[in-house]
Amino acid sequence: MTMWDTVHADCSTHDDRIRWAEEAISAAQARHPDQHSTLDAAFYLLIPTHPGMCSGPLYRAHCREILERVSAGADTRPGTAVEVLITLPTAPTLPLPTTTVALFLRMWKAAELPEIEPPAPLPDYEATPYQQLHIDVMEKQVRDQLTQDQRPGPEPTRPTD
Repeated sequence: MTMWDTVHADCSTHDDRIRWAEEAISAAQARHPDQHSTLDAAFYLLIPTHPGMCSGPLYRAHCREILERVSAGADTRPGTAVEVLITLPTAPTLPLPTTTVALFLRMWKAAELPEIEPPAPLPDYEATPYQQLHIDVMEKQVRDQLTQDQRPGPEPTRPTD
């Protein structure tokens, strides 16, 4: 069983995705009760942007990240962790560089996907500060490349009197 098998066993129906989006909104409203109306109005932002988002765990994680951005007043346009995850395996470079694998694992964790059982024991690895910086830059670049213009940026703040 591969990593993807754990979250991508079968594709859902449109009705499933609507239900999952509504469940994600309800969960976000429970975490942020002061943002109830704003989160309710964010339903239209939860459109799947890739066919690979047809599984519950991936789509729910995508919705959760978008809704957290909405509640924080953050820009919803940059790619989500799930959008990055779906894109990385199609990268043309094989074997994948260590930083790409590290980014993939970072996005897996950020999306709060199920723990994975590696096919073989993984060696102890700790990125150097330089490698961490490289991974951070790579994450920003990939998220920016995956920007979804149909998702709006943060609302401008209005000065108070």
